[in-house]
Amino acid sequence: MRKLAVFRSVGEVYSGVFRHFIDLIRVAWLPLLVWAFVSIVGGWWFLQHMVQNAAFFDDAASQQSRTEAFMEVMPALYGMAFFKYLVLTIVAVGFHRFVLLGERHHGVGGTGFEFGRREWLYLWSTLKIALLFVAILALIGSIGTTIFMGGKAIASYSAIDLSNLPPALVFVLMLGYMVLTICALLVAGRLSLVLPHVAIGQPSNLRFIWDHTRGNSWRMIGYMLLISLLASLGVLAMLLVNWLLGIPMEQTPEALRELLEHPTSYWIASIVDLPIQIAWVMLTITMLSVAYREIIGLAPADAPGQGAEPL
Repeated sequence: MRKLAVFRSVGEVYSGVFRHFIDLIRVAWLPLLVWAFVSIVGGWWFLQHMVQNAAFFDDAASQQSRTEAFMEVMPALYGMAFFKYLVLTIVAVGFHRFVLLGERHHGVGGTGFEFGRREWLYLWSTLKIALLFVAILALIGSIGTTIFMGGKAIASYSAIDLSNLPPALVFVLMLGYMVLTICALLVAGRLSLVLPHVAIGQPSNLRFIWDHTRGNSWRMIGYMLLISLLASLGVLAMLLVNWLLGIPMEQTPEALRELLEHPTSYWIASIVDLPIQIAWVMLTITMLSVAYREIIGLAPADAPGQGAEPL
């Protein structure tokens, strides 16, 4: 089986994204524009709602009133999150096809906006991975519950205070949860390569991806973790920009009201932050493309033409 060269691939992802930043925007400019608009306007709407509802900040508010305040906005927030993910699905398919196939014109009229079979399979593959991950976590929970109940029974039989489990049992439970959660991440990391697989027109076959990524579980986790850690520097840059523009770091009612009364800094920060957010999206998508190409490879029929420049 082919092995992922972690450090070389990380370098290729970063250098490729920054060299082809404008090209990637051109591939999916319309869905990226829609995504940015919903993100910025949706954030502004949520700020207004928080300021208008005192239950978000009032320490004296009851738990029920806080729950009701969040429940009022949950449908809208979940709706925006789902819509943004649909749009990012279109973006992801375009990015994967650019990296793997050299396709520079994607979607209707080259706008990058298209929702067909590939995009549906991308969503379906994401759902399958998520369900499998949840199933593994549920298994972890059931095992932990069984051990916990067994520990309580042993503690009762040994006349040990039930309010405090033995430290050894607590350690075993924590270690077990950690190990099994890492196992779930190892599985999800390998299976995530089904996403670029379907983006280039292949079927959503998790078994195929699993068989062709053997020996790369830890490499995939290290690869993704390294890219995410380096990309977190962009988040720090965003926070610095927001602080310099006067965006409140502590979301108190007074600070948010001041922001709503003088919204210029919010809109400027949103525009300045946008390239960093887009770069983050590019990195998290194209890292799967590069890993797919290095581990699984492209069939001769799918390989880009001689004129196509690799990422």
